[in-house]
Amino acid sequence: MKNENMLVPARIQPGDTIGVVAPAGPFDRETFSRGARILEAMGFKLFIPQELFEKKGYLAGSDEHRVRIVNRLFADDSIDGIICARGGYGSMRILSFLDLEVIKSNPKVFIGFSDITTLLSILSTRCNLVTFHGPVVTSLVDASEETKRSLFDC
Repeated sequence: MKNENMLVPARIQPGDTIGVVAPAGPFDRETFSRGARILEAMGFKLFIPQELFEKKGYLAGSDEHRVRIVNRLFADDSIDGIICARGGYGSMRILSFLDLEVIKSNPKVFIGFSDITTLLSILSTRCNLVTFHGPVVTSLVDASEETKRSLFDC
């Protein structure tokens, strides 16, 4: 059954800008760069925040650091969609810091899987935002052509 109150974000098209967030674990820079090139080859512009590459133990920076980037990219009108750099562990730790009002006011495509599923669930249930369970930047490197095509088609 379709929920009539769901916020359906605008579809992202080649030429649009996708922002990258890392709400969970840190990632290998070379693998990330290769995944980013795949998205760029699809025709998307990427916005990669300078502070995306921070590490704090097994996390991609402090909880406050990671959620600040998520909230900022939802608020930024120049960002058309958001994809996660990696899953791992840590997304649950930032849930209480999400600015749900900003997110509701700025619905965007949000893509990820693994630990990111926690965020997908909160964005869906608390913001009524349609979210996308799909590849993260680092998983695109080993993704099948069918996966890449499905991501592009969605």
